[in-house]
Amino acid sequence: MGPVVLKFGGTSLNSASARQAAIRHIADAKNRGNRVAVIVSAMGRRGEPYATDTLLALLETIDSRIDARKKDLLLSCGEIISAVLISHMLESIGIASVPLSGFQAGIITDGKYTDATIIDVKTEPIIRCLEEDKVAVIAGFQGYSRNLEITTLGRGGSDISAIVIGGYIGADTIDIFTDVPGVAVTDPRIIPESPFMKLLSREHMYRLSKHGAKVVHPRAVKAAIDFKTPFRVRSTFS
Repeated sequence: MGPVVLKFGGTSLNSASARQAAIRHIADAKNRGNRVAVIVSAMGRRGEPYATDTLLALLETIDSRIDARKKDLLLSCGEIISAVLISHMLESIGIASVPLSGFQAGIITDGKYTDATIIDVKTEPIIRCLEEDKVAVIAGFQGYSRNLEITTLGRGGSDISAIVIGGYIGADTIDIFTDVPGVAVTDPRIIPESPFMKLLSREHMYRLSKHGAKVVHPRAVKAAIDFKTPFRVRSTFS
């Protein structure tokens, strides 16, 4: 079977029970015989210890004028922590796994600090993990420039990482795990009974994203259009 990509956002990783749910999805994918690459966001939201905004606040409390290089170097840490933690959890239940930073995973960007674009993925480290039957747990939201500087992709960066990496490694499926079970007709946090759509085109999803739907970042959907890659939005908790 071909590789699959599973992406877990911050709300899928911000508690022990959420992380265990994520681990079950990864184990299920492995048990079906897939080669699995996992993309992770930083854990949680502002105020939680390893969240991106919490890390940023460490600098902002000193001075709101922050050098972009320093900001990216700090912000990349949240996803790396998640990658190491999830990899260690997998190893603890007997699933071989390797955590990879964006640098180690070969994700090359255009070098623009805080809002970089992925321009290439040197897939050898990821493919090597998969061929050795190990889960590659990759820190989303980040890469490195031609000058070997750490850069981050901006908001929605882990979604972008997942779809671009999936495109480069020829993934059979890309699953974006979040706290809702799909794309609803309207925001289910506001209207709980809002129905979910079974299928929609990437172009339709892109328009929804551009006009405020927050399920998947528009830059990630644009990457799916460019790679002609299908993806699914799934709930971590069901």
